[in-house]
Amino acid sequence: MGDSKASRKITVGILTSGGDCPGMNAAYRAVARVSMAKGYSVVAFRWGYKGLVESDALSVSYLDVADILQRGGTVLGSARCEEFTTEEGICSAMDSLKSWEIDYLVVIGGDGSLKGALRLARRGAKIIGIPKTIDNDVPELDNAIGFDSAVNTIVDSLTKLRDTASSHHRAFIIETMGRKSGWLALASGVAGGADVILIPEVPVDYPVLAQEVERRLRAWGAYVLIVVAEGAAKGDDVRTVLESLLKKPVDMRVTVLGHVQRGGSPSAFDRILASRLGYEAVNLIERGEYGVYIGLANNAIRSFPLERLEGEEREIDMELYEISKLLK
Repeated sequence: MGDSKASRKITVGILTSGGDCPGMNAAYRAVARVSMAKGYSVVAFRWGYKGLVESDALSVSYLDVADILQRGGTVLGSARCEEFTTEEGICSAMDSLKSWEIDYLVVIGGDGSLKGALRLARRGAKIIGIPKTIDNDVPELDNAIGFDSAVNTIVDSLTKLRDTASSHHRAFIIETMGRKSGWLALASGVAGGADVILIPEVPVDYPVLAQEVERRLRAWGAYVLIVVAEGAAKGDDVRTVLESLLKKPVDMRVTVLGHVQRGGSPSAFDRILASRLGYEAVNLIERGEYGVYIGLANNAIRSFPLERLEGEEREIDMELYEISKLLK
């Protein structure tokens, strides 16, 4: 009976999927090391679902996850995999789980990646999701891994741009990521002291915005910092419209932060959050629980059914948005 499931170690599979962000390696490390501490075997799939479909994996040792806590991105890699969206691809992924004798699969990914994990769960795979996304749009959660680090990156950029703006009496338009969600622009704008914050959830009133720019430059004779989420408008488009509405020419510059927001070493908050979530993922395995994603909700680590991801997306904090207007 040496090959029976009852007489062998539990094997925990891990993959990282979707866009990279700080804290993914910290989560991978936590799942791997806590699993090993409990006597489980660990297998990691390279390149996300592509590696799962192609059975590209490696057995993980303690040293394999050494010196990665502080690293940004994902050492396991992430790649698009159109095949995973097909019936054949799902079958190949399930075959990989079987061939590597994976008992539980921990998926470290964003909303789209976790929805992909739900497809596997409906085929019988035992899935635990760990959300990571700088968009911070996962339902029910306060913070996803990577959000705090990205906010800190943007705030640092705002601080530096403020020096230039104030020195030259300029208006700066800073475009952040956030196609559907304004969380990143809102949080970084408040923390960075932006004068105006534009988010997808609130339509842009350009005439009012132009009046605000003129008022601020006239009253203080200083500068204006406008933070705009890419889903609300493109920075260049905001400048074009404003230039057509302003009564006097204004020295206006656009800075598109782009992928710099996704890189860099994770913040202390994200390292701790990732470690806590990795620990809790293995606790769920120990209890035989699966079919859930876990995260920080109401300042506690909680789990939610993967099916919850098919509901409405997380709404923006409109109270924080109203506060931002009073602080400008």
